[in-house]
Amino acid sequence: MSEEAEHRIGEGPAMRMIPTLPEGAAQANRRRAVERELRGMLLDEYLADHERRNGSLGEAERQRARDLFDSALGQSI
Repeated sequence: MSEEAEHRIGEGPAMRMIPTLPEGAAQANRRRAVERELRGMLLDEYLADHERRNGSLGEAERQRARDLFDSALGQSI
């Protein structure tokens, strides 16, 4: 009998899982993942452009920009 260590949420080694979902749920998840990635890329481009023109931002300013961006688009990244 083998003993497996118990890990709390967020701990332990990575494990590959292949969930089975209805096709509609899988499609919706893919769309959301792509949208989230594109929003992140867009925000990164806006911030990089702003920093090129105005100098670097502090972490508090970056967070405020993220919050405003999320609020304007109605969803968090």
